[in-house]
Amino acid sequence: MSGGQGKDGTPLDIWDCGSGARMKWQFMSDGTVRAMGKCMDVAWGSTADGATILLANRSGNPAQQFRLNPAHDLVNPQADKCVDVRDKGTANGTRLQLWSCDGKDDPKWSSR
Repeated sequence: MSGGQGKDGTPLDIWDCGSGARMKWQFMSDGTVRAMGKCMDVAWGSTADGATILLANRSGNPAQQFRLNPAHDLVNPQADKCVDVRDKGTANGTRLQLWSCDGKDDPKWSSR
């Protein structure tokens, strides 16, 4: 998450792997993906391509539901779209967005 801040509304981004709390995400049984006591969320519950993926207080709304499918896409079922890296960026700090799943290799997600 941008700046390593665990605050409601913080946009999410990619970063080199590390061991800090902002790097430890958990897939929960209620369908949320959480870090630092907050949930991954699609801003304003949008279903549009380009919607920002951010950190939010848990609300239980469909914008906070994500599934890791067998193709390793991280999908928001409400939008039926994938968590994507903006402009196919690879640099630290590149923001995450919601985007139509296209089956290509970028990005792919995993849990361990």
